[in-house]
Amino acid sequence: MNKELLAIIKLYDDPDGVVHSAVQEKMVEGGYPLLENLKEHSKTYAGRHNVVLRMIKYLNSELILKDFTDMMYKKEFDLYLSIARISCLLNPDLTMDEFYSYFYPSLQSIENDLTADKTAVEKVELFNLFFYNQIGMHAGNYPPQDEKTSELCHIIRHREGTPISISILYFLMARMLNINVYPVFFGGGFVAAYIDGDLEYQNVSFFIDIYKSGAIFHKNLLKQFMAKQDIEYKEDILKVRGDDAIIIIYLEILLYMYEMKGENEKYNYIKRAIESISEERFLSPPEEDNEDNEEDE
Repeated sequence: MNKELLAIIKLYDDPDGVVHSAVQEKMVEGGYPLLENLKEHSKTYAGRHNVVLRMIKYLNSELILKDFTDMMYKKEFDLYLSIARISCLLNPDLTMDEFYSYFYPSLQSIENDLTADKTAVEKVELFNLFFYNQIGMHAGNYPPQDEKTSELCHIIRHREGTPISISILYFLMARMLNINVYPVFFGGGFVAAYIDGDLEYQNVSFFIDIYKSGAIFHKNLLKQFMAKQDIEYKEDILKVRGDDAIIIIYLEILLYMYEMKGENEKYNYIKRAIESISEERFLSPPEEDNEDNEEDE
């Protein structure tokens, strides 16, 4: 073990906040080589084993978050990679390879059926059979502060989640199979849609009701739905959004959940993650809406 590493370990718990912050900054600068060095020597430094384990946990989380925020600052909104990194951030023992293993070989069972001669409707119908029947994903009226039904790693393992969390997983798994499903936003929320061609052309082929086993529908039903919410249907209020919106929505779910649970460490990590994307937000907790309505009255 080199002298610099020994010094970092000795100073990690320094009561002086300035020193402690400087040590943490130095650790992040050391990056993954320092992380591997700490892991290698975690059991060899007498009397400081628990400190080294805390250092490993801290540095691992900071490096994962840095990888995520670097992507966001560069506007590299890769849905799979973003959610994988957030999952590893929230589950310190999880690796990127292990996260990938949650999806395969299950996705391989449908990949061969999604041949080039299939129409968009046929592909979505095949995916729906896979998602709702074969692997048994289920959306239920679960409390939003329950990690088991809001955080994707838990949902993948237990096959159930809140409607909006199941929607995020639907987008993710469809796109992993190169099925062009994206959210379309309007005045009262968003709905899934199959997009024909490049996202920039906003060419919606049909809509998908994720909450009803992926039922396919067209604009006439969307007009009826919007009318029930007293929203006038206009083409110009429909906006197809990309991966950045899906990532933000997922982080909003997590942010609200960890705030309600009082898990400050995870809350702060997710807050830093979402702030690296933009100030745009899509969800409002019901409690906040109620308070706003009371104030308006």
